[in-house]
Amino acid sequence: MDAADFLKNIFQDLQKKESAELSLRGFAKKLGVSPGRLSQYFSKKRLLTRRVGDRIATALAFSDQERDCFFQLIKTTSEQKVIERRERRFQSLHEDAGPLIGEDDFDVLLEWHYPALLELLKIRRHGSSPEVLSQQLDLPEHQIDRALRRLQQVGFLREENGRLRPRSSRFRTTKEIPGSALRASQEQSILLGLKSLRQDPSDRREISCGTMAVNTRKLPQAKELIRQFNQKLRALLEDGEPDEVYNLNIQLVPLTRK
Repeated sequence: MDAADFLKNIFQDLQKKESAELSLRGFAKKLGVSPGRLSQYFSKKRLLTRRVGDRIATALAFSDQERDCFFQLIKTTSEQKVIERRERRFQSLHEDAGPLIGEDDFDVLLEWHYPALLELLKIRRHGSSPEVLSQQLDLPEHQIDRALRRLQQVGFLREENGRLRPRSSRFRTTKEIPGSALRASQEQSILLGLKSLRQDPSDRREISCGTMAVNTRKLPQAKELIRQFNQKLRALLEDGEPDEVYNLNIQLVPLTRK
C-alpha cells in the first residue's frame, strides 16, 4: 500500500459510513484540494507531498499514529519513484548512449549556436531551413547551413519526413574536453547575456546580481545548490510545448584575490 491507496481507502470507508453518498468532489473539498488534483492522486499520476499530506492529515483529524503512517507512506512512495526514474534513465542511457564525439568535433559541443540549433529544431512551428533558422538566431545563413551539416555528420541530427530533427541530446567523447575549451564556451554564454541585456526588454530576460562577503568553506554547498537549482529550473521550463530557446548562465565569482 502507498499513500494514494491509504487515502483512497479512507474515502471508500467514508462513503460506506455516510448516509448520503460522498462524491469525489465533496471529499476533495473536505481535504482542501481540487477534484482534479485528488483524482490524480488516486490514479497515481501525481505524488502526494509532505506539505499537502500535512493539510490532509489535519482535515481528516488523523491520530498521531495515523499521521506517522501516512507520512511514512508518502516518503516511501517518493523514494520509490526516484529509484524508478533512475532505473529508466540508466536503461535509456544503455539503449542510446548517443554519438561518439572526437576531438576534432568538440566545437559542436562548445560553440553556442550548435546546441541552440538543436533546441530550436525541437520547436514545431519553426521549419528546418537555414533561412528560417538564421533569422531566429540572428546568424548568417551560410553559418547555419554549415552547422546543420556538421550536426548531421556527428550524429546529432537526422532527417525525418523532409525535416531535420534532433536525434539525441546525449553524447560520448573520445577524450576529456580541455579546460581551456570549456572556458571559451563559458565566455560565449557570458557574452550572450551581455547581448541580451542590451537588446532584449526586461520582460523577456532575468538578470540578477549581488555582492556579498562569504564563508568560502561553504562554497561546495553553494555549488551543489546552484546545480540543483539549474536542474529544477530546466525541468520547469522544458515542461510542455516549447516556443523559444533560452540560455541559462549562473555565475558565482570572487571579487577579492588571495
